[in-house]
Parts: sequence; structure tokens; C-alpha cells
Amino acid sequence: MKFDLPDGLKFPQIVSRLSDNFTVRRERGSTEKYTFYDTADWRLYNHSLVLFGNGKRLCLRRLSVNEIIESSDISAQPVFVGDFPDGALKERLSDILEMRALLELFEMELRSKSIRILNIDEKTVTRVAYEEFHVDRETTTQLRLIPVRGYTKDYNNVRNYLDEIGLHKSKERDLFIWANKASGKTPGDYSSKLAIRLKPNMHTDDAMRVILRFLLGVMKKNEEGIKRDIDTEFLHDSRVAIRRTRSALSQIKNVFQREATQRFGADFSYLGKLSNRLRDLDVYLLNKKEYLGKIPSSLHRDMEPLFRYLQRERAKELRKVIAGLKSKRYERILMEWESFLNMGADESDRADNAALPIFATAKRRIYARYQSVVKSGKQITDDSEDQMLHSLRIECKKLRYLMEFFASLFPQRKIDFLIKQLKKMQDNLGRFQDLSVQEDYLVSVMDHLPLTSQRVRKTSLAIGCLIGVLHREKQEESKAFSRFFRQFSSTKNRELFRELFAN
Repeated sequence: MKFDLPDGLKFPQIVSRLSDNFTVRRERGSTEKYTFYDTADWRLYNHSLVLFGNGKRLCLRRLSVNEIIESSDISAQPVFVGDFPDGALKERLSDILEMRALLELFEMELRSKSIRILNIDEKTVTRVAYEEFHVDRETTTQLRLIPVRGYTKDYNNVRNYLDEIGLHKSKERDLFIWANKASGKTPGDYSSKLAIRLKPNMHTDDAMRVILRFLLGVMKKNEEGIKRDIDTEFLHDSRVAIRRTRSALSQIKNVFQREATQRFGADFSYLGKLSNRLRDLDVYLLNKKEYLGKIPSSLHRDMEPLFRYLQRERAKELRKVIAGLKSKRYERILMEWESFLNMGADESDRADNAALPIFATAKRRIYARYQSVVKSGKQITDDSEDQMLHSLRIECKKLRYLMEFFASLFPQRKIDFLIKQLKKMQDNLGRFQDLSVQEDYLVSVMDHLPLTSQRVRKTSLAIGCLIGVLHREKQEESKAFSRFFRQFSSTKNRELFRELFAN
């Protein structure tokens, strides 16, 4: 049990009072240092987990529960889940961390003093520990009463006595929360997901500025992570925010003046293209293990020239992207965009749809896009060109963005259900597109690999084998499309789309 210390009551005074009523033995004090970790998007915290290290050992506990659930000895601090030693801790964290890097949140120093409470036989029946926690320049204290098995009555006697002298059970939710605050952090304060609350009667231009400011914040928060190359998700989150911004500007028409819409649309088109190749290379390298799993193990060594080439190309592209992020053009685009979003609307210069209620705008735009998706999907057969599936994928992405922009305006359970239905078809189309791009790239990449004549045949064979597998998987995704489309365009979904957005 943890107790808060009242103002003015120090540990020596508590020991003195306990000594008047119990037999007390002092123990040697100790000082320990702990380092706490999480990802940039708080994946562990969002799963109510706390990861910390003490020397050469990592421990995992549940938030608000002071009990280690997994631990592991380490020789070096792991960054990615693949760096963890094999074992239960790695298995538990694998699906949570995925490709994200662990970042150091803060260091905590724990200074503790403790006493033992003895019975008449001089056996320890309970312990009392005084603990000071130091993070940066902040300090907090607590008193812990630690039971000893078999001495419940003695434990309760000490607990009741501490209550009598003015100590009460701690209300602190978890020291992890306090320590983050002391280090200037707020657990869970970043997510690339659209956490926006709109009011139905907001003017459309005001609502759009709220959405676009959120997306700008995502871009800015990920800049440093991209420059430092911490992990690939910083770039991914930034790119999604850019795509969403472009989609908002192109789909919600006549909300801002045409000149501004066209200018910023061109600006964000440039920002999106700046990192296209880097993202493609990231995907290829992230898929390395998956690629190798698709071909015989006897060919794995012959694939290494491909991955070395991809790694070198990625390093080149990363330098280009970092230079772009540091450029005057990038700085100007974001500065002018932020100024535009923060600028109050001029009533005399508003675009035609600016003052419409956002609820009406959202319903109209979502339903029109939904109808376009269904119409395009009906035209696709097993013999359709790949481009038709690619075009529908873009249509679905636009619909998904609209539904996510305005989700807070509609019953959560219903719109979440429809987004989930759309996502199933999107995933199918996304896999098809990814396989198409990867197949085409692998066909062309052989001309660029610096191979000796002896390695050309073997590496060509390995890459050819992988291309064959990817092509078969692409055909399977194409055949599966009709099933996903039937599910999405079912009567139940049609009626729900009509209920939410057509009336």
C-alpha cells in the first residue's frame, strides 16, 4: 500500500513514532536509476503498459499495477523489436511496436530508505519504505507499506497506525504519469488519427480550418523524426497528413477562394512528391523478411545484392528529403499555410460554400463520393485492366478521408461500422496496388544492380522467383475483389449510407 506524506511530516519523524509502538530495525538506503521508454505515438501507453530499464535488464509492467509481467536481460538497449532477445518480452511487444522505434522518455532516480517491523521473536512482519523519485528538477515522495506472507494481522496493525498519525492511501494514479509531466511530456498526446470534434452548425470554412490545422500539426511533429531517421513511421504519418490535406482542398470545393486553393494544392503536391521514392524504398526494405519467406531458403543469399542496393538508394533519397525539409521553399509553404489557416474569414470575400453548415456539406460530399465508388466498382470485372482497380483505390481513399474528417458529426457506432466496411475493400485494393508496384520495380531493378558476372544469374533467378510469387498473389487479390465489393455494396451498407448521408 502506498501513502502520501502530509506536509511537514518527514520520514525520521515517522520512524520515531513507529519506534514508540513497534520494534524497528533500520536498513541501508539505496539509490537506483531507471530509464523509461515508449514509441513516438505512445503504443505501449495506449496498451496500458510501461517499459523501463534498470542496468542490463528491461521490465514491462501494467500501468497502475506495480507488478512486473515480463522482463529480459539485455546486452545493449534495443531500438526496434527485432533487437530484443528472443523470449516472452519480445513476443508480447512484437505486435504492439511493429516497425516503430523505442524512444527514451525520461530518466528517474529512486532514493529509498526502509525499516523492518519485528515481532517479539524478532521476525520481520512488515516493511516500511520511504521513496524519493527525481525526474529532471522535480521530486515526489511516497511511503510504501510492504507485507510479509503470513503476518497479515501485523501488517494491518501498522497500516492502522499510519492512518492514525495522518498518512492516507496515495491517490496518485501512477508515478509514470507524474514523471512524464515532470519531464514536460503528456502521455498519449500524439496520434496521426483524426481526433477532431466538429459542431454541425459550424461554417464549412471554419470546420475545414480546424481539420487542416490538425493535419499541419501532424506534419510539423514528424519533421524532426524524419530528419533524424528514427523510424519509417515519421515519414509515413507526415505523408498521410499531406495526402489528407490535398484531398480536403480538392474535395470540399468553393470553401476557400480559388486562387488560394490552387496555390496551396500545388504546394502540397510538391511536398508529397518530395518523398515518394523514399517511401517506396522504405516499404521494400520493411518487407525484406516477408520477401525472403516467399522464396526457397537456398536463394536467400542471392537476394542480398538487392537489399544492399536498396539500402544505398534509400540513404541517397533520405539526404534529398532532409535537404527538402530544410529548404526555404518548404519553410515558406508551411509558414504561409499556417498563416492562411489562422487568418479570420473576411465576410466580404468568402467563397460561395464557405458559410454553409458543415453538417450539410459533409453529408452531400460523402454521399456523392460513395455513389461514385459504387458506380466505379460495378464496372470492374475479372478481365478489367489493372488501372481500373488502381483508380477505384484512389476513389475509396478519398471517401475514407471524407468520412474520417467528419466522423464526429455522425453516430459513432454507425459511421465506424461503415469505415470498417470500406477499409476491408481498401485493404484488398491496397494489397493489389502494392503487389503491382513491387512487381514492376523488381522487373526493372536488375539493370541497376552492381553485380559481377558470376552473381548475375543467381540473383536474377532469386528475384525472378520472388516476382513469380508476387504476380500470383496479385492475381489472387484481383479475383478476391468481387467478394469484397459485394460486401461493401450490400443492401445493409447501402441503406446505412442513405440513412446517414442522403437525407
